[in-house]
Amino acid sequence: MAWITACAVDDIDPEDVLHFDHSGAKCAISRDPAGAFNATNGLCPTGW
Repeated sequence: MAWITACAVDDIDPEDVLHFDHSGAKCAISRDPAGAFNATNGLCPTGW
């Protein structure tokens, strides 16, 4: 899988989440309090 540009670093504050769609997949990028980024499936596993 190729890397894509989803947003700029400054688009997500610490402890925030950005949702986006890419090639039909729902995705989420989050930033923890220390400033590290994580990308995950954008669907909540609990079904909320």
